[in-house]
Amino acid sequence: RDRYQSGGKVAICFHVDENGRVIAREYCAKSGYPEIDQMAMQALLNAAPFPPPPPGLERGLIWVTTFDGRLPKLHFR
Repeated sequence: RDRYQSGGKVAICFHVDENGRVIAREYCAKSGYPEIDQMAMQALLNAAPFPPPPPGLERGLIWVTTFDGRLPKLHFR
């Protein structure tokens, strides 16, 4: 099977500011394939800016997204 379809998952935690810009990002879990990890990070950056976080949050949002060859899934922390 092609490594891009082998079920490797990348999880990226990222923080957005009040304007929806990504101001911090890191890998929460890597796939084991550096090129897949880099592609996932680039996809995150290409998708920015995001909708602004709800009013009243002091530090914005930390989102966790998982890339596994399907549509990305966003989870909020």
